[in-house]
Amino acid sequence: MSPSYPSKNEVNFALFCALLEARAPYLSNSMEKMQKQFGNDWQTELATDMAKLFTTKSKLDDAINGYIQFVLETARLQNQFTKTGKYPVKTHAAANERVFANNNYMSKIYLPGVLLINYLWPHQYALKQHFTATFVKKLRSNNNSKFLDIGVGSGYFSRVALTNALSAFGTGYDISRPALEFAQNHMEYFDVGERWSGQQIDILNGSLKLTWDFIMSIEILHLFEEPVVLLNAIRDRLNKGGIAYITTALNAAEADAVYIYRVPEEVEYHLTVSGFTIIDRWKIAAPTPKSQTIVPYLVSYLVTLE
Repeated sequence: MSPSYPSKNEVNFALFCALLEARAPYLSNSMEKMQKQFGNDWQTELATDMAKLFTTKSKLDDAINGYIQFVLETARLQNQFTKTGKYPVKTHAAANERVFANNNYMSKIYLPGVLLINYLWPHQYALKQHFTATFVKKLRSNNNSKFLDIGVGSGYFSRVALTNALSAFGTGYDISRPALEFAQNHMEYFDVGERWSGQQIDILNGSLKLTWDFIMSIEILHLFEEPVVLLNAIRDRLNKGGIAYITTALNAAEADAVYIYRVPEEVEYHLTVSGFTIIDRWKIAAPTPKSQTIVPYLVSYLVTLE
C-alpha cells in the first residue's frame, strides 16, 4: 500500500515519514525506534529543523533520497570492511579527491547524508546530546565565547552550538567549498548566520596564527592517515586552558575513512602524545546487524591544554 501524503505541501513530521517510507520502506522502522528511544522531544526537533532546512516537499524528498544513497553506500562499505579488515581509501588526499572535491557527490549524497544521520541514527543523536551537555555547556558559561569548528561538514554541530549558546560566535574551517556553502545556508535558515563564518582553510596549513578558547572537531580524526598530525594542528590552535571537543569513529567504514581506530585506548594515546589532558570521555556503539562481527563505535573526548 502506498503511503498517503499530507494534503498541504508543507514540511512536517508526517511528510518526512511518508517520503522515507515511499523511498525506502526498509528504513522506515528507524523512525519508530528513534521515537521510542528519544521521545517526543526528538520528534519535535526533527519536524522543526526539517521545516527550516527544506522548505518544500521537493527539497525534502531530494535530501531523503541523498540520505538513502548514503546509508546504502555506508552499509556496503561496512560489509566489505567486515570481510577484509580494510577501509577503501588509504590517504586523506585520496579521500579528498573521492569525496570532498566531488561537488555532485557532496551536494546530492554526502551532505544530506551526514546531516540526516544526526536525526535518524541513535548513536549520532546521542552524540549531539553529549556534545550539548558538555562542550556547549562550557560555551554557555562564557559570554561572547568564540569557537572554531574544524571540518564543518553540513554545519550541524556549529548550528547546535550557536542555537544553544546565544552569545557565542563560530568560525568553520573546511577544505570543501560545497560543505562551506551548505553549512552557511544551514546557519542562515536558523538565523545564526551573522554569528558564523565559514572559511576554505586546511587546518594543516602551518602558517595559521589565530588561536581559540574553544575548538570542536567532529568525526574528522579518522579521515587522516596520521591522526596525530591533525591533533598537533588542533593543539597549536587551542589556547592554554582552552577546551576542545574531539570525536572519531572506531571500526566504521565510510567513503572518506582512512585510519582504522579499533579501540578507544588508541585514540586516547594519540590525544595524550599530542599534549592534551582528557577531561571527559564517552563512547557509544552503533546498531549493528547480528551478521556483522565488527561493531562500529563513536567516541568523544573533552580535552584541554594545561
